[in-house]
Amino acid sequence: MSAGRAQQFMKERTAKLDSEFSECLAEFERRAPFQGHRLDCHLRTLQLLRAHATAAEALDDDTFLRSLYATLKAWGVNRGGRMMPFEDFKQGLESQSERIRDIQSLVITQLGISEADAVARTVGEIMKRLSVTRSSSGIVGNSKALHHLLPSLIPPIDRKYTLQFFYGYNAFQKDDAVVFGELYPHFHRIGTSHAQTITERMTADICNGGRKMHTSETKVIDNAIVGFALKHLQ
Repeated sequence: MSAGRAQQFMKERTAKLDSEFSECLAEFERRAPFQGHRLDCHLRTLQLLRAHATAAEALDDDTFLRSLYATLKAWGVNRGGRMMPFEDFKQGLESQSERIRDIQSLVITQLGISEADAVARTVGEIMKRLSVTRSSSGIVGNSKALHHLLPSLIPPIDRKYTLQFFYGYNAFQKDDAVVFGELYPHFHRIGTSHAQTITERMTADICNGGRKMHTSETKVIDNAIVGFALKHLQ
């Protein structure tokens, strides 16, 4: 698929999700695809993150980093033993503390277009220097790690749902910064279009203890994408 055709495909998919956003969230909630250990690890890591004033501060907390490492394993990042040893993982994140500090207060639903483009570039630079997996294409592990560090700003990306939704296929090798740069404007567009619904879902989920997994702005967007995939692609 040419670059122009790929972008058109993404725009069409995003437009369809826009028109069915609430229905796709309802499908996600009905099917509840992420439960049990995966959900528990996710909630514990976010709880540890929010015990700190900032994401950069959380990088100094070994308990948080070990919880994050365990969460990535629970989320399937370590299939085939792909994850780097914990110390390498930790050093990779700590090496990016300055860049993380620069964007840690931002929220995807509150960004302008130029700000979203700048975030995509910064996150692309961060991803180039992380040590989450041994894979040459680490977008899945890198995005899931950064999502748990900056949940209001960076969405988790996986092959089964996210890449299938945006590209129509999931088996390819592409530079992480390129992939993130292609996808993030669409995440941002969805987030700003449905900011009120996203806030409502997050508020309602607080009363549910996070069990519906609407734990942040980017996770609600991700949940809608998963709901779309469950409804239309599987």
